[in-house]
Amino acid sequence: MRRIIAVIAILVVAVGGWRAVRSFGSNDGMVVQTAAVVRGPLRMTVETTGTVSPLVSVNVGCEVSGTIGEIHADFNSQVKAGQVLARLKPELFEADLAQAQANVLAAEAQRRVQEVEARRARRQVERLTRLRNERGAAAEEEVRTAEENRDAAEARLTAAEASVKQAEAARDLQQSTLDRSVIYSPIDGIVLNRLVDVGQTVAAALTTPVLFVMAPDLDRMQVHANVSESDIGSVQAGQTAEFTVDAYAQRRFIGRVSQVRNNPTTIQGVVTYTVVIEVDNRDRLLKPGMTANVTIEVARRVDAIKVSNAALRFRPPIPPEEVAALTADLGWPDALEDPPAAASMPQATTGGASPTAAHGGAQAVLWCRQRDGWRPIPVVLGITDNRETEVLAGVEAGTAVVVSAKVASPGFDFKEALNMASPENRRL
Repeated sequence: MRRIIAVIAILVVAVGGWRAVRSFGSNDGMVVQTAAVVRGPLRMTVETTGTVSPLVSVNVGCEVSGTIGEIHADFNSQVKAGQVLARLKPELFEADLAQAQANVLAAEAQRRVQEVEARRARRQVERLTRLRNERGAAAEEEVRTAEENRDAAEARLTAAEASVKQAEAARDLQQSTLDRSVIYSPIDGIVLNRLVDVGQTVAAALTTPVLFVMAPDLDRMQVHANVSESDIGSVQAGQTAEFTVDAYAQRRFIGRVSQVRNNPTTIQGVVTYTVVIEVDNRDRLLKPGMTANVTIEVARRVDAIKVSNAALRFRPPIPPEEVAALTADLGWPDALEDPPAAASMPQATTGGASPTAAHGGAQAVLWCRQRDGWRPIPVVLGITDNRETEVLAGVEAGTAVVVSAKVASPGFDFKEALNMASPENRRL
């Protein structure tokens, strides 16, 4: 019984190999695989990753140093502008303010003393001047000395008045410091992060310590996507973008590119640019910090003539001299009068005619296998989705073009024949 099964299996393999060679072989032993030029929708995209973040993020800090005494807001708290978020312990600030107020009182008292001295010096000058002029009872030197004393007293009065202003400024500064020990919300919004606890010391020295991170609302979110320099030329503001996050892997979120930033970021020699995508988040599913897998739609064709990229990469297995001779006198077709912008094109092997941005698109060569040999088909390309590429001119839908070819070995190779066989043949 086992021998009968083995014989049947060998016959099945032999029949499959024979049909495969018949289907894919040619008279000169060339095994050719073709694909048809088809008509259908085509979408060109740029794929990257990014991070979800709020539309606006506000860092609420503290301008003075001290110890946190009270906290009135926590994570996810909804707050209003002017609402108290936290307070520093006020004892030190109140003591400094009391000292500054005492200094103001002392300065005002000293000013009053100098006012008295200045009035006394002025009266002395007036008395001596009257005695000298009316009775000659005062010497000229006494009058001059009195005038000098008057001038000195007025100068001391001016200094005392300046001291009062200085003390008042110091008092106002201490009052402002006390006021700033209370942290208020600058906006209406939600607290995203709280970075301090009661009893923690904050030091506002060279930088302002951040106590809270707030956002006005989470109904509108942004995705900051990093697009490589090879794809950034295709991305423009206003394009549609869709993305997924790991938390909702089955749901696709739709957004729109709002900004393409010119500032580059270089990491290990790779240059990327930040693309900002705005998305509606009224259902509050997206949260800041989520990783987004972004697909930006660069261009779309509803009914395009398209060909497999394998056909564009194909080069016939003949000497380069023959390829050059076949492609030497090709006439490139004219593309559309107003063709859509073609972004990154697949690098096609043309055998002498290099792809250039002529006639509104890149040039490439497709190949057909005929009884008398190879025939090149010059085409002009449009957009691509990295699997298929739009053909703007040069070939019609339904044309069979070669995607691979291999010279069959002189002997019968069952393995090669089965590899090249169609799925129908393999099921025999």
